[in-house]
Amino acid sequence: MFAMWYGEFDSNIIISSPIFNTMIRGKATFYINNTFLYFFPIFPSSQGVWRIKWIKPNMKTEKEIIYFWHSRSLSIGEYKCHLGIGGPGEYKLITSFWDRAYIAPTILLNWKIVHSSQLFFVGLDVKLP
Repeated sequence: MFAMWYGEFDSNIIISSPIFNTMIRGKATFYINNTFLYFFPIFPSSQGVWRIKWIKPNMKTEKEIIYFWHSRSLSIGEYKCHLGIGGPGEYKLITSFWDRAYIAPTILLNWKIVHSSQLFFVGLDVKLP
């Protein structure tokens, strides 16, 4: 199982603050022996942009850009790279993101900053029957 937050990627730039996070050209390589199941959870309170690029074992490149706002998202790209399944081999992930917190009214109109999720990636190397 692979469970990564943005600090675990090999990246050119990572900026983290109480109101926004960004990562530029984060890279990770996965060596899969069986079946690769993967996804990027989009937290319901997130706001921002993800750019995802996969180089898959067959050397096929897939790209997607996701704009997300709370529980809504708009995906631009030929592929749905934020989730998938694939066979054995080497997978290279190159991703950039920017997300920000938003100010939300809580009970009795107390205002608080609700931070969005950092970039999380979850992948499984699963032996299927």
